[in-house]
Amino acid sequence: MAAVFESAIFDIRKYCNRKDPKSVRLFEDAIEYIENQDNSWPFSFENLCDQLELDTDSVREEIRKNYIFN
Repeated sequence: MAAVFESAIFDIRKYCNRKDPKSVRLFEDAIEYIENQDNSWPFSFENLCDQLELDTDSVREEIRKNYIFN
């Protein structure tokens, strides 16, 4: 489970300032994963945060602050 979470964070950090189409797509896919509030999938961001005992809103806010609105 942690690997899925880590992969999304890695992609956001790695591709946040890149402009080539593949990097932009990977960044957008990772942001979409983080922003999705659907918890029907066992590996959803919501469920992973719950399992890792992380507050989803706080994690999202940190990602937005550091990688989206920088």
